[in-house]
Amino acid sequence: MAKKSDFSFIASLATVARSTPDKTALFEPAASRRKVHHRQFTFRQLEDDSTAIAAALWQKGIKKGDHVFFLVPPGYSLFVLVTACLKLGAVSVFADPAMGIKNILHCMELAKPKLFVSIGISHLFRIMHRVFRKIPLQMSIGFSLVPAMNYKKILNQFQQAVFHPRHYNEKDPVMITFTSGSTGVPKGALRTYEFIMEQNRVISDTLNYAQDEIELSNLPLFILNNIANNIASVIPAVRSLSSLDAKLLFCQIERTAVTHITASPALFRKLSAYCLSEQKSLPRITKIFTGGGPVDVPLLKQMKKCFPHAKITVVYGSTEAEPISHIEADRAIDAALKNNRGFCVGKPIRQVKVKILPLGNDFLHNKKIPVLPALETGEIIVTGNHVNKAYYKNKKAEAACKITDVAGEIWHRTGDTGFFDASGRLWLTGRVQDAIYRKNEIFHPFEIEQKVQELDFIERGAAVGMPDDFMTNRLRLVVELKKQVPLKKESLQTKISDFLKMYPVDEILFVKKIPLDKRHNTKILYHRLREM
Repeated sequence: MAKKSDFSFIASLATVARSTPDKTALFEPAASRRKVHHRQFTFRQLEDDSTAIAAALWQKGIKKGDHVFFLVPPGYSLFVLVTACLKLGAVSVFADPAMGIKNILHCMELAKPKLFVSIGISHLFRIMHRVFRKIPLQMSIGFSLVPAMNYKKILNQFQQAVFHPRHYNEKDPVMITFTSGSTGVPKGALRTYEFIMEQNRVISDTLNYAQDEIELSNLPLFILNNIANNIASVIPAVRSLSSLDAKLLFCQIERTAVTHITASPALFRKLSAYCLSEQKSLPRITKIFTGGGPVDVPLLKQMKKCFPHAKITVVYGSTEAEPISHIEADRAIDAALKNNRGFCVGKPIRQVKVKILPLGNDFLHNKKIPVLPALETGEIIVTGNHVNKAYYKNKKAEAACKITDVAGEIWHRTGDTGFFDASGRLWLTGRVQDAIYRKNEIFHPFEIEQKVQELDFIERGAAVGMPDDFMTNRLRLVVELKKQVPLKKESLQTKISDFLKMYPVDEILFVKKIPLDKRHNTKILYHRLREM
């Protein structure tokens, strides 16, 4: 049996709350009319408020192992509630809202939560869907037209309550994060206390932040990590990356004296474009970490101008394995100039092992895993203590995405294609499902997209395989042009064809907008391009 121990996050927060009670833990934005101000919450407040909520939920019947389902945007209340669940031993369940109501209902049916927590408007789903009504307890952040416990009232009622955090086995579950990636049925990545503690150590080792720094991040996992490490976090004034107001975000960064930013490439793309168009920069920023989708050379060059004093790092990882590798911007740019076979994401971190699996290997359990040599492209697989080993109630997904080798070690199949170069650096070339099989050759999207991105009139390009009667696939290049491109499409088509003569492009399709994933607003939705 695994030994019992207090979860390090809870112990760390209690220690920080005693040692620096008045230090700001979170800056929460309140934006209106293109202006932004902040509510500031200290570590002492976070400790006290989470204890009050834990006591309240315990009294309402939430016990160790119960599931609490969240549909709450990042904000102070979310981190209070998640911390309260950690103190209770309850399992926090998250579903990406971008997956849509059908998939959210599927996640709820699977998780069978005892408590549903959401902003007021989301409680209207209870009128329309029986799955919501089956949940015994409901809590609303703000006003709700449908009866539910009110977060603020509960918080005030139990402010003086005493609650002692539960004890846990390291193998006990702590979080379930449902994600469908770009497409497909949602998979619930199961995180144990042991897993969360290891991931905290790895992220802290990778980011190497100091306690006097202030970080802006749109990634809740990294904000939780900051809380555990006595680092102040700024929640960006961003409802969605697709509708991000770069001017508002710029003002927010300056007003809160942010020193570091950890965020998706889409955030940096819009913020950097704003800085360049307005001839502004953010010299106070000293560190940047970005990932969650491809980070191309033009974006990195823009970021270097916008953040002149920042060390910019591209991080590669996934929901199941975060992080896997990283590389500094200058080295990524230099690598791309010498080799345009995709995106270089650096050498794997020391806490993981990474291999390249030949494509088409589907039945590998309890066998020796075949490995490709350097420079050969295949599927990236990874293992390590902070790499997810199981999905919640989804044996089919485990069979497809997890491999147990002859030594009993569990490897995660990332679904990404890539290769190692001669220096041991990892390169990304696309997704397994998006590889283009044309006649006797295989082409990978990122290789072509990285090359086409060099053309200054192209905003974004996407390479996709189209089924054909005569060939396995036709190679279609979908192009999104930059605004106010003066040349006609016939002339542009010729320029693109000449520039990509090393690739057998069968057709070029111009579109107003290439569809991107809703979560990161960075990953291309290739299945949508095939339908055009």
